[in-house]
Amino acid sequence: MKTLKRGRLGGLLGTLIGLTLIIASRSIPASRISGDPGSGVLPLISGFICLISGVILVIKKPDETDEKVYLTGKQWLKALSVIGMYLAFYLGMMVFGYIITAPVVIFCTCTIFAQGKNVSLLKRVIFSLCVSGFLYVLFHVLLNVVLPTGLLGIG
Repeated sequence: MKTLKRGRLGGLLGTLIGLTLIIASRSIPASRISGDPGSGVLPLISGFICLISGVILVIKKPDETDEKVYLTGKQWLKALSVIGMYLAFYLGMMVFGYIITAPVVIFCTCTIFAQGKNVSLLKRVIFSLCVSGFLYVLFHVLLNVVLPTGLLGIG
């Protein structure tokens, strides 16, 4: 079985992220203020940087340090479970809103990464609540960002 090496994997992910950012940035409405480049400029620039970097990593010749297999089967499973958590976060935000979804997803992500380590349930719960609370205060209170309330309208 041919394995995916570190550089190629990073290149493919960079290319995919870059294309996603470029496409997504096109849907951001232009600014109505004269001379203002608008909110879509930063994601567009970031997308092009990721795209160009990713393509370079995909087409460049691998060096000796790239010969090791980057992800084992167990690591792929962990990576896919994190991607699943992001999907659950997105769907949970639409249905339950930020206040319910964020602590649950942060806790589940901590649990995935704590496998094989001695991190107590209480520490993971406290960490999840603190991080989601900090982000709530930062975005909702200090920056006046409207966080999703979901179908339940909590927030």
